[in-house]
Amino acid sequence: MEDRITSAGFDIKVRICEPPVTVISDGKRLYRIIQNLLDNALKYSLKGTRIYYSLDVRDGYAYIVIKNISAYEMTFTKEEI
Repeated sequence: MEDRITSAGFDIKVRICEPPVTVISDGKRLYRIIQNLLDNALKYSLKGTRIYYSLDVRDGYAYIVIKNISAYEMTFTKEEI
């Protein structure tokens, strides 16, 4: 997805913990989940803003967080999603 990310014009801030993290999962499904979240961030972010991508490990679990600033106000609740 590097080409799409670069051509989108967003400032991508990446923070990945050290040392490398081993995740036991279905690699194709995990890739698709991350790809979908990044696609949404690229599609719905306010132009000229940053997208944050981080990977941390806490209590033996890996946490991936993708944050962005929406191009429009979100007026729905998490239950509606």
